Amino acid sequence: MAAFVIETVQGKGCQTSGTDFFVRAQELCRKYGTLLISDEVQTGLGRTGKMFGFQHWNLEPDIITLAKTLSGGYVPCGAIVARRDIYQKTFSRMDRCVVHSTTFGRNNLAMACGLAALEVIDQEDLVERSAKMGALFMEKIEALKAKHSFIKEVRGKGLMIGIEFHEPSEFKLKMAWKLLHKIDKVLFAQMIVTQMLSKHRILTQVAGHAMDVMKILPPLIIGEKEIDMFVNALDDVLTECRKFPGPMWELGNNFVKAALGSRRSPEPRPTVSA
Repeated sequence: MAAFVIETVQGKGCQTSGTDFFVRAQELCRKYGTLLISDEVQTGLGRTGKMFGFQHWNLEPDIITLAKTLSGGYVPCGAIVARRDIYQKTFSRMDRCVVHSTTFGRNNLAMACGLAALEVIDQEDLVERSAKMGALFMEKIEALKAKHSFIKEVRGKGLMIGIEFHEPSEFKLKMAWKLLHKIDKVLFAQMIVTQMLSKHRILTQVAGHAMDVMKILPPLIIGEKEIDMFVNALDDVLTECRKFPGPMWELGNNFVKAALGSRRSPEPRPTVSA
């Protein structure tokens, strides 16, 4: 039995499909008897503005994987949700009862946290809030593009948002951009993430190795006040990057000095112990 695994909004890069790719993939799975598995570890439980990411395309996966948000972040908790006929075929006989097991399964504390998290998501309408706040978030970040040519694209769904940067149009900024990327392709995004944390106490992350993409995964309870705080902080950090000297030039200069210094330093002499 074959299976096709999808992540409707990729954790790395926050890429998603703007076409009917997932719908057509499901059709092919049904045609050839392949299981469709939706990885909802990051996209599930309201993160994308739907309870599950696959609902944006009205998919009907055979298996769903869940974790992270499932316990509200209190204890490690994961789950696999499968169609009944798949489960019954997997554990169809006594000799197959241990065909799949886990050392840390059947954790009562994790299950209690999971049930509590699901109840809060439902009672506080956090799925609908994610969709509403996510749309507002992306709209306000998108508005910064007119001021900062660093921003290439704002993408994602709900409160799973990626901001991709690219080479700016201004000459001096182009030179600084090229300098950083010649040293290391990940430096610009790391610099933005570092400045957001050190100057504004906002924790974000680079969306993947060698990517000029910053990923935002705020709590589903986020409000307009926190969104404005983030957008103003990003505006401030990108404004600082436009200055000469500024963070980009200083970072690049420091790396060049460190590289030159390591070349000039003499080889350490071997020590001899008696």
